[in-house]
Amino acid sequence: MAATAQMAERLASLQERLYAASTAGDRRRVLLVLQGMHTSESLAS
Repeated sequence: MAATAQMAERLASLQERLYAASTAGDRRRVLLVLQGMHTSESLAS
């Protein structure tokens, strides 16, 4: 969980910088795609 919290802090910092830049007229955009892992057992028997 510590790695996730550290990554969340980093992403929040980058998002804040991107927002600040956009309010100053910067037109760059970022698309972030996250994929989770499905770890439960199959329901089909």
